Amino acid sequence: MGIFHIVNQREKLISRQGLKGQECPRCGGPVLSLDYDTHLIVFCVPFPHKIKRKFCCLICSTRLTCSTR
Repeated sequence: MGIFHIVNQREKLISRQGLKGQECPRCGGPVLSLDYDTHLIVFCVPFPHKIKRKFCCLICSTRLTCSTR
């Protein structure tokens, strides 16, 4: 018996780089920027890909959000 997926999202890591001058608000460690290429599949129909950027701390592994003022 197969499992039927209604929505499937696949992510592929494109690049990662350290951010100079940025530090984690929790521990003060360096921040890493990760770029992902995401593909969304709904009912076996693929949709165009998107590039997403995620930020995380290298020391405490906290996922960070970008806030603009």
